[in-house]
Amino acid sequence: MLRNVILLVLGLATMLVLGCNNQAISRDKKLVVYAPVEPVLAESVKQAFAQAHPEIKLELVYKQEGQAQSDVILAGEEQLRDYKAKGQLLCLEARQEEALWGDKDGYWQNFFYDPAVLLINQSFARQVGQRHLRSWSDVERLERGRLVVENLTNSSSTLNFLGSWASRYGEAETIQDLKAMDQRVEQYVQLPFTPVRMVAVGDADIAITRQSYLAKYLESSFPAYVVLPAEGTPVDLYGLAIFSQCRELAAAKTFLTWLQQDAYQALNARGQETGYSFLTKTADQAVTPELLWQNSEYLNLEQIQELSEQWLQSVRFGVRS
Repeated sequence: MLRNVILLVLGLATMLVLGCNNQAISRDKKLVVYAPVEPVLAESVKQAFAQAHPEIKLELVYKQEGQAQSDVILAGEEQLRDYKAKGQLLCLEARQEEALWGDKDGYWQNFFYDPAVLLINQSFARQVGQRHLRSWSDVERLERGRLVVENLTNSSSTLNFLGSWASRYGEAETIQDLKAMDQRVEQYVQLPFTPVRMVAVGDADIAITRQSYLAKYLESSFPAYVVLPAEGTPVDLYGLAIFSQCRELAAAKTFLTWLQQDAYQALNARGQETGYSFLTKTADQAVTPELLWQNSEYLNLEQIQELSEQWLQSVRFGVRS
């Protein structure tokens, strides 16, 4: 009799444990995030979100395989525009008039930006003086110095550099500015990390590059430093959108709300340098929109190709004075 009672109690306990486990599993949500960005950014976001919302598991996908459908996408604006054009994004809400960072129709919101910066060799700066190396205008006026730049027709980022500059100043002034800097260009290179390497080893004095390329290099012993040009700079913008076929809509909206309200503090608390900066009104130093040049005018392939052709003919392969 006692043996039967013990077996019954053990059986009930086992059922209770299994029931609790099954209930916990059913409460857990898996949100699949397609993240064609630098892994250091995606992983930082994932880890910070996991601490705030352990009930939702973020699964990062860096490539879309076959017909696999992710729930949300964290990507640059070019890709977000492409998915919007294909009708694959869920409209979140109409953008407010004062909200500068995102799709005007409400299909995505931007949270991160990657600015174009000047990487300057320390030895060269000591010769010329740092006060003469603070802006794009300073680079244009340099009487000496070897400038290295990634070819501006290489990638969506370099083309966005052109589009952002022309959106800010117009095509004629943009070509004039880039032609002035071209007088100092030692080399247009194909690989994005080549300018960083050339400045580091002293084969060039100044590089035009992206901030995200530099995060892992900038230590106290690195023989170069970064300047964010004083008059502003072209930026690559990165945002979040929800796919129209999202399977976990409530979890996706929780993720979006977290990015809007708490992500800045959470990522700062982790202290991990990604090279990307956060677009938020809660930052210690508020973002100044005028200093972040967005590509607002060259949003389709034909427009950006025409602009890049102007640069190729007038600057890249033009006659230097």
